[in-house]
Amino acid sequence: MKNVVKSLGVLAAYFVVQIIVQMVFMAAGIAYGIRSENGLLEFSMDHLFLMTILSNIIMLILLVLFARLRKKSVRVEWGLKQVRAGMYIQSAAAAFMLSFAWTLISYDLSFSNAQQMERSAVFYSEIFPGLGVVMMALTLLFAQPIVEEVMCRSIILNGLKSSMPIWTAVITSSMLFGAVHLLAGGIWLAAGAGVMLYFLSKRGNAHFVK
Repeated sequence: MKNVVKSLGVLAAYFVVQIIVQMVFMAAGIAYGIRSENGLLEFSMDHLFLMTILSNIIMLILLVLFARLRKKSVRVEWGLKQVRAGMYIQSAAAAFMLSFAWTLISYDLSFSNAQQMERSAVFYSEIFPGLGVVMMALTLLFAQPIVEEVMCRSIILNGLKSSMPIWTAVITSSMLFGAVHLLAGGIWLAAGAGVMLYFLSKRGNAHFVK
């Protein structure tokens, strides 16, 4: 039960950090002279990529501090080991195929998260040509994946495995992984990806690239 509460606490902290970062950006919008609620929301959504990168960096720092305060080794507690580059490529290919499948499934659908990402990409590209693509890549290929893997596959899954059967732990951590992607509209696909990524990490026996 303790590990279940810890897992939910980690997930809750992830969302709280995102909310706080958004509130900080909205406060910056007020300082910038924006007064209307819609204007503040638009200001924060324009900076979606920067907010996401910062919130994930902050979350990663908090997770490291949480382990250090408990005098735990981050490498041991998170179950981090080295893995062959080939396994990293397989994981990346699997994630890409799932994302592509979701794109096909949702082609005629509209999700606010996708629209917000497009808006933010356009905003940064207007500041400097190509900057929107760079910010999107930093967000989707580095900031989010690293923190999500640390949370769901390292901390949550490893914690749940010690208090419940392995398959129950895998499914539970995968559902929590799906919950992280709730706003993207792909909760079930993300949950399925969580199970697949577990098998890939199990084969490679790691989360780091050699």
